[in-house]
Amino acid sequence: MGERANALADAGQKAFDEFTVTVEGLSDAQWRATCAGEGWTAAVTARHIAQAPPFTLDLAQTVAKGEALPPLSMEALDQRNAQHAKDHADCSKDEVLGMIRQNAPNVVSAIRGLSDEQLDRTAHFAPMGRDISAQQVIEMIVIGHVQQHLGSIKTAG
Repeated sequence: MGERANALADAGQKAFDEFTVTVEGLSDAQWRATCAGEGWTAAVTARHIAQAPPFTLDLAQTVAKGEALPPLSMEALDQRNAQHAKDHADCSKDEVLGMIRQNAPNVVSAIRGLSDEQLDRTAHFAPMGRDISAQQVIEMIVIGHVQQHLGSIKTAG
């Protein structure tokens, strides 16, 4: 909608594109290598990234609407991630690439549609113990999440 939203959407698209290219280029050995930061294989870490955009976008949209975020805790998020890693230890590249190709366009489009007023709205984010804006959710949680885990995938094994 506005210049800021377009810049955020472009940054998100760039992160998703880099993720896709990286995953496509992983060898079988790299796919099974362990990511030091997460303790998961590159496969599980990639699936974690690919499945997260609807959840992380929902957080940003909740803040953008001026609504309260759910009472998330780091412990609950860690438990959710550990269960995900266990449930999807044998995921395939095709599965992960299909997920990101489905999820990324929806996220980018939704971000592009936000107004400056929506980006400036804030809500309390319990895992950080402070208020954050919708723009910060997009920068740190939507885009930053991809970039952080992508860095681990690139250095795995």
